[in-house]
Amino acid sequence: MIQVSKQPRPYRATQTALLTLALLLVSSCGYRPLIANAELGSAIEIRLLENISTEPGVEKLVAEALVEEFLRRGALKPRYQRGGADLVLEGRIRRVSAGHVAFSSVALALEDEIELVLDVTVLRPSTGEVLWARSGWSRAETFTTSGDPNVYESNKLQALRRISAGVANRIHDELLQSF
Repeated sequence: MIQVSKQPRPYRATQTALLTLALLLVSSCGYRPLIANAELGSAIEIRLLENISTEPGVEKLVAEALVEEFLRRGALKPRYQRGGADLVLEGRIRRVSAGHVAFSSVALALEDEIELVLDVTVLRPSTGEVLWARSGWSRAETFTTSGDPNVYESNKLQALRRISAGVANRIHDELLQSF
């Protein structure tokens, strides 16, 4: 016959005390989920950013990433038509530039870096009040170069998608954390 011994009482007390301490530490660390508050409202209209760069279509990549980020996170519901939203996000893509950053031993480019610079504003459409704005944000990504123009453009597009996703994440978080 196998006997199962119960844990001694001091072990249970220690375990309970450690669990209580851990819960107190977690609740006091300042962590709070990102949720929209009454001041922000519940919906945000994401307008296509003005593209004054030389890179065609990048404004669509950024807008798609913003919509995806706000849908995924759920604190503010993105709207596609004008009107009906509590907030409006608009902005301008100032510059998209690419340059070589890594070379082979025979001076061939192996990696390029692409940088996106933009301005973003969030305003309340009912009053025109600017609630949040950032100017001159930049984000860069490296990508592998290629002698094949199709591969090069595909790699550059993937880098622009990563930049767009990073920008969208940063805009979402900074906007919600500022309220």
